Amino acid sequence: MPLVYGAFGYIIYKYVNANNLYTTYRDAYSYRFDNDSTTYNFPTLTSEMLRSQRDSYRQDRDFNVILLGLTYALVAIEAYCDAHLKRFNVSDNLALKFSPTLKINPLSNQPYPALSFQLYSK
Repeated sequence: MPLVYGAFGYIIYKYVNANNLYTTYRDAYSYRFDNDSTTYNFPTLTSEMLRSQRDSYRQDRDFNVILLGLTYALVAIEAYCDAHLKRFNVSDNLALKFSPTLKINPLSNQPYPALSFQLYSK
């Protein structure tokens, strides 16, 4: 659980940081064209640089949303698999048996050799 909380916390932190920087550069870019010199942020940056920074932080923000969704899906799949395998027999009395067999190809109805695996308790 600490890894899950850490992953979610880190991704949310990166999202909030990218969103704040995106908002800052978005506002600075729009202020550049309002003809009011008192609202200029980042006077040393050109309009093209502001637009580039804005787009970069928007892309980072959007990527973190996707990453958060994928992390959530991975946690949900792991929880489902864990719950599904809760009663799976993992005792020391398990054995795996290999045996040759003939399978039938469903397309050509021709037999072909194969190897079958059987998991059983001793």
